[in-house]
Amino acid sequence: MKLIISLCLVLLFASALSATWYEQVEAHVVDSLNRPLKGAVVSVLYQKNNFPITEETLDGSFNMTTNESGKLILSFSNNVDNPAYETRYYVVKALYSGQEKSEKITCGSLGSKCHDNLPFLKTFSFSAYRINIKVQDQNGEPIEDAQVSFDGQEYRSDASGSVWVSAIDGKKYTAVVEYAGKKRTFSGSVHGADVNEVAIIPRYDVRLRIIDDYGSILQSDVMLNGESKHTDDAGYVSFQNVISDNVEIILRNAGGFRQFNLSLYDNVDMEVVLDGTPPTISQVSKKVDAVQKAVFISAAVIDPGSKASGLRTVDPLRFRYKAGNDGWKSIQMYQIGKDAFQATIPLEYDTPINYEIEAFDEQGNENIYAGNFTVERGVTVKDNETISENVTATPTDEKGGVDVVTLIAGVLIAVVILLLLYKKYTGEI
Repeated sequence: MKLIISLCLVLLFASALSATWYEQVEAHVVDSLNRPLKGAVVSVLYQKNNFPITEETLDGSFNMTTNESGKLILSFSNNVDNPAYETRYYVVKALYSGQEKSEKITCGSLGSKCHDNLPFLKTFSFSAYRINIKVQDQNGEPIEDAQVSFDGQEYRSDASGSVWVSAIDGKKYTAVVEYAGKKRTFSGSVHGADVNEVAIIPRYDVRLRIIDDYGSILQSDVMLNGESKHTDDAGYVSFQNVISDNVEIILRNAGGFRQFNLSLYDNVDMEVVLDGTPPTISQVSKKVDAVQKAVFISAAVIDPGSKASGLRTVDPLRFRYKAGNDGWKSIQMYQIGKDAFQATIPLEYDTPINYEIEAFDEQGNENIYAGNFTVERGVTVKDNETISENVTATPTDEKGGVDVVTLIAGVLIAVVILLLLYKKYTGEI
């Protein structure tokens, strides 16, 4: 108990020997029209001795930034055991857009306000004017909480879409307005008056109706730019005030998943087809051209369904083939008519040819047709058999044989010889 009492007495004695020095500065920062200036940095540097205040003699410093009120109350204090150690010298500074204003203050110059918790009022005035920015959509409706970046500071538009910043008179400025990924930039300078700017950020309504490729309603979960909704009984889903040039849409339902991008230039009201039916490949045929030494493989390819998404625009078909023991080779099929496509491969006799036709629609559904054939010399060819079709000429190759030109020349020579024999026999020669 005696120890506790002793400690208390020591503390009381120590507090009696020390005093609390306390100062307050209320800084007002205004523009050319005596209006609040936000974004100004107000600093206080103080020391116990005298001026000048330098880094070697500095006892403390701190700073704060003004808001829309343009006002700050800066408090600084310390416990000292001797009045001679009280801080009586300080500097108050205001910095805005590269310009600085300051004032030296001594406690003695404050009269009765020195050390009595009453703030010393100091006003700093800068030659500046406002840039009034209105953020709105294409219909004039205000956009709240848009971010405005100006002179290293960040601001937000209010419920009316308004926000103001201040610029030094005659100095060039750049203000960037950003909302939901959209940016608008304003540059210029003020000359003795306020400047008004309007940032228009379009926003659109998007309504989708989800159906399958036969026109039936599909109940689906729809996500647009991270916002998720479910279709109603009629298959519709709506999103309001979408701000983007390009939105990502994700659809999920019992039939699967689809993801695509949609460019926005106006309000959207459209049907989205979830094509669940793969393309059909039919009427596959082959034509052998022995003169060109080529095999032409043709097919009819369509995407069925009255509202089908259609064949893929880029690379709708893929064709690959394998001759004998060689590896698979891929070539392009080219369009030869409505829904008709064709591929050309080199002609090889008496060699099994395996091939595949792969078709894709816009939503990634695919179908594969596989076939094989062998072209035998002089025999008609049918699919999946060891014969071919439409061989219209007898080719010449390393095993011998007679080509067409040689055959015709031989016939002409034979006719001439027979004619000469006839003339000789009848005595005409």
